[in-house]
Amino acid sequence: MIYDYRPAVNPLRLQQLRQKPRPAEFGLGGENHRSPNAGVLLVADHILQNQAPLPATNDVKIINYRGHDFDAMFHAAVGWLFGELRNQGIEHPTLAVLCRSNSFVAALSEILQAPHTIRGQALGPVEHGVVWDAELSIAAAVVVASIMEWRSGDLTTLANTQKLIGRYYEMKNAERPTNAGASAAAKYAEMAAATLAGRDLRTIAFRQMKQSFSDGFSLIGDPIRDWLTARRLLGSLRNVGDIFNDANMVRLFGAREAIISGLSDLWLESGSYRDATGQITTILNRQRLLETERTPRGCMLMTFHKSKGKEFDGVVLVEGAHRSPFFDTGREQPPFERSRRLFRVGLTRARHLATVIRHVGSPPLVG
Repeated sequence: MIYDYRPAVNPLRLQQLRQKPRPAEFGLGGENHRSPNAGVLLVADHILQNQAPLPATNDVKIINYRGHDFDAMFHAAVGWLFGELRNQGIEHPTLAVLCRSNSFVAALSEILQAPHTIRGQALGPVEHGVVWDAELSIAAAVVVASIMEWRSGDLTTLANTQKLIGRYYEMKNAERPTNAGASAAAKYAEMAAATLAGRDLRTIAFRQMKQSFSDGFSLIGDPIRDWLTARRLLGSLRNVGDIFNDANMVRLFGAREAIISGLSDLWLESGSYRDATGQITTILNRQRLLETERTPRGCMLMTFHKSKGKEFDGVVLVEGAHRSPFFDTGREQPPFERSRRLFRVGLTRARHLATVIRHVGSPPLVG
């Protein structure tokens, strides 16, 4: 089911296999070597099958919160689960915090980096790592870097930004094909070709982008402030909000010092950020490779999809009050079969204990 987002891949394939080749069948659903003595699998199967009531078990704790309580409660829940795992005799427990979207992973990371107080008890920052879909974040960061390369009167630098925006949408469309994604990729490729040929297009997006280039902006040689200036300009452009959001995810790479150093070197050499796109691409790809090779330890944050094939001593499954819900009500109809399969994947990453954190207004897990 890893590829169930593709139209031709669906659960009917299993039934088709039963009817045509008629293979021998062996039921392995009752075998679970990750947590054979825990109630995690039992709860996960009830949620998958939408079977009420949920079984009573101390291995899965469900916490409901109201909006203003979320940050401190989530922070406390992570610390509590670490403590429970140590109480079970696990000296160096591993714990995964799982949710459905990259943007929510970033928000949860910020919460764990900040101190909080709950019931008079101070909670210190929780050291953690982050695993997320980095490819689109890199593509978005390179778009920002290309804006830093803009040179007055040199339309090739504008065309390069348009080409990179088109490449971003090509990558996004390859991951989850949509007509809108394919259209956006083609539109920006056409913009780049028109800019290089000295032609004008009548689209609002093209005119706005060309006007922003003509207006220009000041760079001062401070990599952080200049990056933010270019990112703000990107945010002001029409219909590229998803690129702006993915560019904000750059902070998760843990490459801040390397980026500052690389951009500073460019400025010292030429008084400009020429080849900023090459620098940013190299730095972020290097950091991504380092992260993928790192053995999970302590606390790790990631999406449900990124947790496939992994296992941890405990997991915390989190949804927001108005973002990253467990059940995708905008794209699915009850009983949310696809969301339930994904939820089961996340819950069964746990060897011993799991905590589920939900808003009080969320649809029930079963029933």
